[in-house]
Amino acid sequence: MDGDLVTIRNERSKDCGSIPDWVKERPNDGYFAYFENEHGKQWFLLATRNLVRMAGGDAGWDRTYELKHPDWKAVREDRLPAWPVVILNGHERAWVRLCLRTVAQRFW
Repeated sequence: MDGDLVTIRNERSKDCGSIPDWVKERPNDGYFAYFENEHGKQWFLLATRNLVRMAGGDAGWDRTYELKHPDWKAVREDRLPAWPVVILNGHERAWVRLCLRTVAQRFW
């Protein structure tokens, strides 16, 4: 398959930095997700078997939040891991929870 499936416009100012390279160069075996909340705040999430990464424009694109070696079995059993310090609203938390549960189905 050639070409992009979706193009996402960066709604953040240049002061937020550059979108991380891992967003553009994601691995074939990874799970990739995008979220935009009701205020236009954007988030990217990439999960592999051993790492979950997340970055958001308002938090600064160059700042990546990482969760190393997630316990996918625990996630499947609805025991979600503690996420690194990042302030998320209710919709954003629900999105992360859904992403982690989806990934757990793939990796466990």
